[in-house]
Amino acid sequence: MPLNNLIIHIDMLAFCRTGKFDYLTLGQTQEWIIHNFPPPECVSFHQNDIWQYGDIELHFNHHCLSMIFSDHFAHRTLSGGKNLHIEPWIFMGKMTLLNTI
Repeated sequence: MPLNNLIIHIDMLAFCRTGKFDYLTLGQTQEWIIHNFPPPECVSFHQNDIWQYGDIELHFNHHCLSMIFSDHFAHRTLSGGKNLHIEPWIFMGKMTLLNTI
């Protein structure tokens, strides 16, 4: 059963360092995610399935997580919708490789 009303805290520095988005990793199945992660706010069906959580999108290919995406980094703010609390502080300053390291 999906985890309704659960707020997941996402630290974008940890995501950039490890590739993990809380406990989601690339290759996990939609079935596993729907049972272990809050339900998406919107689902788009195109060539690949896309689940949306505010500004964050989970992209699936053959029912497996293939990409965690957002095109809102230029605004220096990210919304995870009602179930994800995004900590985007790493993107607040001048984003360079040296500053990130």
